[in-house]
Amino acid sequence: MAQELYKLLVLAYTSTENAKRQNAEIQLMSVVMENIQNFQSIAQIAKSQDSMQSQAASLLNSAVLKMLSSQVEIQLEHALLVFDVITSQQTSLKCKQLLQKSMSLLIKIKKTIKPDIENKMRQLVKSDQLWEIQSGLFFFKILVDSLELSSYNLVINQGLDWIRDFFDLIYPIFKRLDEQSGDLSEEYIITIRYYAQIVLEYCEKLFKQKTHNKESLIPLQNLMFKLTSFQITLFAIFKYSPQNNLLQSCIISCTNNEQFDNRINEVKMYGLKCLQILINSLLSKSKNDQKNSVFYNQQSNLTQLLLYSIFAYTRQARISDILQKQFLPSILSSMLRLLAHLGGQAELYPQFQDSKNALIADIIYPFLITTKSEYEIMKEQPEEFVNIALDVVDKQESDLPKTAATTLLETLCDHIDGSTSFLAQMAIVLISSAILELSQSQLNNQQQQIILADLQKISNKKLFQEFNAVDRIESSLMILTIISYLVQKRQDIIQLMESLLQQNLQFFTNTTEQIIKVRFALFFGYYLDNLFKVETQFQIMLNYIQLLISYAKPQEPVVLYQSIDALKDVFEDDELKHKTGGLVANVFPALISGLAFSTYEKHFEMIGNLLKKFPLMFVQNENYIISLVQILVQRIIQEENLIKTNSDSNRYIHFTRCWNVIRQLPTINEFSPLLLKIEQAMQPIYQSLVIHESRMNFDEELVLFISSVIQKLQQVSPFQREILPCFSNIITRQSNRLLQLYETLNMYMYYGRNYFLQEQAQHIYFNLSLQTLMQEEAFEDIDLAEGALLIQLGIQVLNIDISQPLLAYVFQQVLQLIAKENVTGIIRSRITAIFLVAFYYIPQQSCQILGEHFQNVYHKVLNTQYHPGYDIKLFILTICKLIQQEPQLLTTDLIQIIIQNLESQENEEKPEKTDFDDDMMDDDDNDDILEEEERLQAKQQIEQFKSELQNYDEFTVFRNTILGFKYQQDLSFQYCRHPEIIGLIKQKLDTSTQQKLNNYLKYVRIDNSESARKVMTTGKRKHQQTK
Repeated sequence: MAQELYKLLVLAYTSTENAKRQNAEIQLMSVVMENIQNFQSIAQIAKSQDSMQSQAASLLNSAVLKMLSSQVEIQLEHALLVFDVITSQQTSLKCKQLLQKSMSLLIKIKKTIKPDIENKMRQLVKSDQLWEIQSGLFFFKILVDSLELSSYNLVINQGLDWIRDFFDLIYPIFKRLDEQSGDLSEEYIITIRYYAQIVLEYCEKLFKQKTHNKESLIPLQNLMFKLTSFQITLFAIFKYSPQNNLLQSCIISCTNNEQFDNRINEVKMYGLKCLQILINSLLSKSKNDQKNSVFYNQQSNLTQLLLYSIFAYTRQARISDILQKQFLPSILSSMLRLLAHLGGQAELYPQFQDSKNALIADIIYPFLITTKSEYEIMKEQPEEFVNIALDVVDKQESDLPKTAATTLLETLCDHIDGSTSFLAQMAIVLISSAILELSQSQLNNQQQQIILADLQKISNKKLFQEFNAVDRIESSLMILTIISYLVQKRQDIIQLMESLLQQNLQFFTNTTEQIIKVRFALFFGYYLDNLFKVETQFQIMLNYIQLLISYAKPQEPVVLYQSIDALKDVFEDDELKHKTGGLVANVFPALISGLAFSTYEKHFEMIGNLLKKFPLMFVQNENYIISLVQILVQRIIQEENLIKTNSDSNRYIHFTRCWNVIRQLPTINEFSPLLLKIEQAMQPIYQSLVIHESRMNFDEELVLFISSVIQKLQQVSPFQREILPCFSNIITRQSNRLLQLYETLNMYMYYGRNYFLQEQAQHIYFNLSLQTLMQEEAFEDIDLAEGALLIQLGIQVLNIDISQPLLAYVFQQVLQLIAKENVTGIIRSRITAIFLVAFYYIPQQSCQILGEHFQNVYHKVLNTQYHPGYDIKLFILTICKLIQQEPQLLTTDLIQIIIQNLESQENEEKPEKTDFDDDMMDDDDNDDILEEEERLQAKQQIEQFKSELQNYDEFTVFRNTILGFKYQQDLSFQYCRHPEIIGLIKQKLDTSTQQKLNNYLKYVRIDNSESARKVMTTGKRKHQQTK
C-alpha cells in the first residue's frame, strides 16, 4: 500500500493531465484522512530526504485543515505524527513552514494541547542545535497565530509567560552576531532570518493591526517594550558588522561578497522594520511610559548609529546603484523613517541640528530625485506615477526611500530650527542655477553672481556629482511642494518663489522635459492659494494657469494627468472661479481629447465638475458638448470590444467612468435644449443596440440615460422610438426581467402618449410588458410584477385611445395568468389590478370586450387579496367609481370586502418595529425577512410608477361615496334616488362591522402626504349621534 500511496502522491502533485491529477488528489485526500496508517506513511515521507518531501508536508497540512473544518475527529496519533515531522532533523525549515496553517488552527480548536506546545517550544529554543531551534521558532509562530486578541480579559487569561520565556531563551544565539564574526554558517543565517521574520509578523500583529478593541493589545505591547532580551536580539541584528565590512560599525552589510551581504541585509531589513514599528508606537505614548521602556535609553545611540551608517554608506556609492541593490531600498526606507520618528524628540534635537544640512543635501534631496524605474512607470503607467507623487507629498504610505525621505524632511522642518528656510532657499537657488545652465536665462550679472556664490557651498554635494540640471529642478520643485503646508505664513519664502516664477515664465513655457512639467504642475497646484495674491500680480497668476492649460495635452499623458490635478483646484476654487471661468473654453478641447485614452479618475471627475460649474459657457459653445459625447461614445465602444475580445474585466472601470459623464448631462437643466443633439452624437451606441443581439455591457447604462432624457424633455425622441423594439432583446438577456427598463418604459408611456396613439407602438409597448409575465416558471419573483404595472400604466395613459383588439388580447393573457394556481401573492394582486385600471378608466370598452365573462371577472376582482399600498388604493378607487355609476353594485358583501381592504391598508400605514437577532433566528424569522424584502421591493416599484391615482386618498373617496348615498343635500346629486341603500345594508351588518363602517365614514386626512395619519373629524358629531 505504501508504494501505491507514493505513486498516488506523485500523480496528484506532478501530473500534467488535469483530470488525472484531480482524481488522484481526491483519492489521496480520502485515503489519508480515513486511514491512520496512510497518514503515517505520508508523515514518514515529509520527514525524509525525499524529492516529494514538500508535497507530503503540504498534503498533511491540507488533510489536517480538512479534518478540522469538517469536524472529523482528529486522533492523538494524528497530532503526534505531525509534531514528529516538525521536530525531525530531517525535515527542512521550508517543510515545517508548510504545516503552519493547520497547526495554528489545531491549537485554536484544541486548546488543551497549548501547554504542551509551549513547553516543547521552551525546550527546543534553548538547544545548541540549529534545526531544533528552528522547530522551536516554528512552535512560537503557531502559538502567536493562535492568540485570541479580541478582548483584554482574553489576552490576560491566556497567560503571557511563554512569550517572555521565548525571548529569554532565544537571545543567546545572537552572541555570535555581537562577536561581529564573518564566519556565519548558511544554517545559522537561515535561523536568524526566520526569527526576524516571525518577530516582524508578531510586531505587526500587535502594533499595526486595525482593531476596534485596541485596549486588548496593551498587555502584549507593554511586555514587548519592557523585555530586555527582545531588545538585545533586535540591536544585535542591526549592529552586526562583520570584521571584513568595508564600513566598520555600519548597519548595512557591505563586504563585497554580494551573496553574503544579501543574506545578512535581508535579516537586517526585517529587524529594522520591526524596530521602526516599535519606536513609532513607543513615541506615541506618554513620556513616563517611554522612560519605562528598555528602548528609551537606547535612542541617542540608535540615532548616532543611524546617522553614521546612512552618511557613510551613501558617500561610498551612487544613489542609483544603491537603489538597484536587493533589500537596500527597504533598509534605507526603515532607517529614514526611524530618523523621522526620533527627530521629533526634544532631547535628540542637538544631533539633528548638527546633521540638518548634510541630511538635506546628501540624503533627502538625492532620494527625492526621480529614479530610472520611476521614469519607466511615468511612461507605462502615467496614472500610477501621478499617484506616487501625490502620496510622497501628502501621506507617505508607500514603502519607498522617496516617501521615507519626505517623512524625515517634514520632521526636520517641524522640529529643527532653520530647516524650512534652508530648504526653501536651497531649492530656489538650485532651480535658478539649473535654469541658467539649461537656457541661459536672462539674469543680470549681479543675480548670476549671487546664485553662483550660493552654489559654491553645495557644489561638492551628490546633487552636482551624480545628477544633472533637470534632476535638480524637478527635485527642488518636489521639495517646495512638500513644505507647502509650512510656508503659508512665511511671506519671505513666498516672495522668493514669486520672484523665481516672474523671472522664469519663458523657461517653464518652452521646456520640453516632461518631468519638469509634471513637477511644476504638482508644485503650482499646492501653491495656488498662496502665490500672487496682490491684485496687480493676478495677471502673472493667469499666465501660469494658461501655462498649465498648455501642458494639458493628450500627447503627454503624465503631464496631462498632473496638470488636471492642479487645474481641478483652479476651476473649483470659489475665489478664482469668476476670474478663471473664461479659461475653461481654452482647456476643455485638450481635456476631452485625453478622454480617448485616459485612465485617471480625476480626469473624468474634472470634466463632470466643469460641466456643473460652467453650464452656460458650454451652452454657448455647444460643439464642446457634442465633441465630448462623440469621444466618450468611441471610448465606450473601444472598451466594449476590449472587454469582449480580451476578457479584460479590469477595463470596466474606464467604461463606467465614461458613462458617468454621459449620464450626468441630462441632470443639468441648462443642457436640456442640447439633449436631442447629444442623442444624435450617441447614434453609434443606439445603432449597436439595434444591430447586436448579444449582450452589450452598456445595456443598463444606455437604458438609464434614455430614461433621464425622456424625463427631462417630457417627450419621446425619434431615436428613442427607433430602439424601443430592441428592448425585447435586453429583456431576454436579463432572464426576462425588466430591471432598469421598468423605469424607462414608465417614462416612455407617461411622456410619450402622442407616439403611442399609433397602434404599432402600442403593440410594441404591451408586448414588452407581457414578455416578463408570460413564462412557464413559478411566479415567485416580485420583479415580474413590474410588467403588470406597465400594462396598468398603458391603459391609464391611452384611455379610450387604446386599440380594442390589443386590449382584448391583454385581457385574454391576464385571464390565463390568474387562472394559474402558482400565480399568488403580490404578483397576483398586480396582475388582477390590470382589470381594476381598465374598469376605472374605460369601463364601457372593458365590459364590451369581456362580454359574458364580465361577471366572472368582476367576481375574481372582488375576491382577490390585494397587496397593501397602491393595489388596495386602486381597488377602493375603482369600486367606488363603479358603484357611483352603478349603485346596484353596492351590497352588504361588497361593503364588507371594502372594509377588510381598508383595515389592511390602515394596518400597513402603522409604523411597525422589526428587530431581527441573527443569533436567535429560526425558519419563521427567515420567512418574515423574505416577506419584508418583498414588501419593500413592491413599494419601490410603486415609487417609480407614474400613476396619477397615487395622488388620491382612498379613505376620503370611500367616505364621500358612501355619504353621497346617505345624504340627499342636492336634488341633482347623481345617486339621490338611493338614499335608503345605506340603511338597508347596515341592517345586514353585524355590530362590529357597523362600528368599523361608522369609523371610516368619520375619517379625514390631516394632510395629503402618503404618510399622513387619518383622524376622526370631531367628537361633536359623535355626541350628536348618541343623543
